Amino acid sequence: MHVVGPDNGAEYVVDILTDADFLNSASTKPASLRATLAAIRHPSRSTDILRNGPAPIDDLAALAALQARGLAELKAWLRTARAQPILDLLP
Repeated sequence: MHVVGPDNGAEYVVDILTDADFLNSASTKPASLRATLAAIRHPSRSTDILRNGPAPIDDLAALAALQARGLAELKAWLRTARAQPILDLLP
């Protein structure tokens, strides 16, 4: 939605792209964002997809490629952030 335009941060309770304090929260709410940022910073290997559980070996390359494209898309989206703590954690 972000790429095509209808994404509007004003519609969310928390907009992680603009809320500089979100990552500093003591709550568990930013845990998924922290995990996503860690995955983006981690050099990916084709076997990383196996961290999510068993996968058919014949589909491993396709699944790894899908994961890599997804992380690249998330990285591009997060680079539009105005919240400096997020930008500081991106490679």
